[in-house]
Amino acid sequence: MATTITANGRNLTSLYGLALKGVPKWRSVPTRVFTKVQVRGRAGALFTTPVSMPTRQLQLVGVMARGPAALLVSSQDALKSLLTSNLIRVKVDDGGSFVRVAEGYANPLDVEALGRSMSPVGTNWTIGLDCPTPYWREDDWSSAALSTTPVPLLLGTAPSPTLIRIMNATNPVLTYRDASGIPRGTMTFTITQAAGDYLEIDMLLFGKIRKSVSGTVTDARSTLSTSSDFPWAFDAQDGDYATAQLPTLELSTGTGVAYWQRYFL
Repeated sequence: MATTITANGRNLTSLYGLALKGVPKWRSVPTRVFTKVQVRGRAGALFTTPVSMPTRQLQLVGVMARGPAALLVSSQDALKSLLTSNLIRVKVDDGGSFVRVAEGYANPLDVEALGRSMSPVGTNWTIGLDCPTPYWREDDWSSAALSTTPVPLLLGTAPSPTLIRIMNATNPVLTYRDASGIPRGTMTFTITQAAGDYLEIDMLLFGKIRKSVSGTVTDARSTLSTSSDFPWAFDAQDGDYATAQLPTLELSTGTGVAYWQRYFL
């Protein structure tokens, strides 16, 4: 398994000599929290909504051996400063068809001596990584050209926010359907585009809608119909990941493209 760890874009192995030994339990799913209601006179409990999932907690295990004591100490100080002041990114490649990425902040950070405690030959590092979401995401982006024909969306096992651009359209309608073809949401716009203009729906920014007209980008939420009920992430549960039953997206007029990263538990 090829695994890399970076902080602020710096590779911790090549620059600081931290050899990553592993990421235990990275395949595990964070423990879900169910809301339960006790019923008088009845054993057990009723499970009700909502069900919440906490952020992902990872543990990175590595070792540092940097030769002379002075070099080891300076490397440790530099690495601790970097880890406690920057976003950390972990990329895991388990030999599959894509690389999974998780990001977070170091908490806690444990460093233990190898050999004599006051003059060690190296140090063992255990880095707790507190991630803002429970999901891994694919390192690469997926894309699909949009038309009046429903386009399958290859998702992961968790909801994926998406960036959509529409061009050359007059009053376009986006329709998102589940794998059985049932509409799960629509987005209707009142806009007439000239050549070179585009309309952009950014789910990564919680539904930010922008338009570019003659090269000038402005907010475009006013072009969206109030009856629109489009979801702000495409959900793998609108299909069946195990059997490749996929939700779809279609555009009533013009041309468009959707970009997304697959998310996984």
